[in-house]
Amino acid sequence: MTTDSIRRILMDAPGDALCGSCLSAVCGASTADVLTTMASLLGNNDEFQRGWSCASCLRQVSAVFYRAKCAHCSERLQPGEKGHRMGDEIFHIVCLRRLVSDDSIRLSQALGRRSRRLIAQSRRRMRKGDDWPPLESP
Repeated sequence: MTTDSIRRILMDAPGDALCGSCLSAVCGASTADVLTTMASLLGNNDEFQRGWSCASCLRQVSAVFYRAKCAHCSERLQPGEKGHRMGDEIFHIVCLRRLVSDDSIRLSQALGRRSRRLIAQSRRRMRKGDDWPPLESP
């Protein structure tokens, strides 16, 4: 239970390193159990990384933090790199800008196509000299 709760605490605050004392206070577990769990988290994979100052108590001690993955590119955020959280997902700032600008570009292109179509339709009607039915009619 201690391993799962520590994992969840660290994953809820990606990039924030927490020391063994602060984690044991939050989990209600002994410091020895927490330090053992920290060592196992650090040894298993690159999800968790060692930090050298605690974000909670601000002491210069050995700590551990979760390295989140970007929801767009699936690359892990680098230590010290700020990400942006949208809902449950975390993005690199660059990836988020790319996603937002892609939507803006797509919308702009669609509006440009619609404008060109309306202009062409108006020019045809002006040349014909017909009555002016509402725009966008076939």
